[in-house]
Amino acid sequence: MQGGQLLVHTGKVDIGQRISTALAQIAHEELTVPHDRIVVAPVRTGISPDEGMTSGSNSVEQSGRALRCAAGTLRGVLIGLAVARHGGMPDGWVLDHGVLHLPGSNHRLPVIDLIPQVAANARVNPAAAFAARTGQPPPEPPMRGLSAMVRGQFTFVQDLQAEGMFHARVVRP
Repeated sequence: MQGGQLLVHTGKVDIGQRISTALAQIAHEELTVPHDRIVVAPVRTGISPDEGMTSGSNSVEQSGRALRCAAGTLRGVLIGLAVARHGGMPDGWVLDHGVLHLPGSNHRLPVIDLIPQVAANARVNPAAAFAARTGQPPPEPPMRGLSAMVRGQFTFVQDLQAEGMFHARVVRP
């Protein structure tokens, strides 16, 4: 959580394939937090999870699965907090648009407000239950960074330039 937004940490670098859009969609599907309140943090050594290299089609398969497990675990913990605070059965609580509510009551708990109560070192359950699917395709998420790409403002990893930075080239006969 960061400033009223859900902060997603990943070890995958967005190098133009828009992995940030796919990962934000996974977080949205599991926690129903609106897209405009989900931030995919830039990858930083020492802070981001080590998920290996970003290549091919591995990013959604690897990072997406890890994120789905983390979000499913978080959803279960948040529902547990709601039950402890206001009662009811865990399967009686409904999560919609990022708000937990207990039908037949006025209890409404935004998940963004509950997240700070979860221990930062909470363990992710790799067998966490995923959000139920409706059978309908989810709505198309907004493509993150698309307008900047169209205007030529988007910076890809390969476009980064730092003072004193050298580039290598393969020289062939």
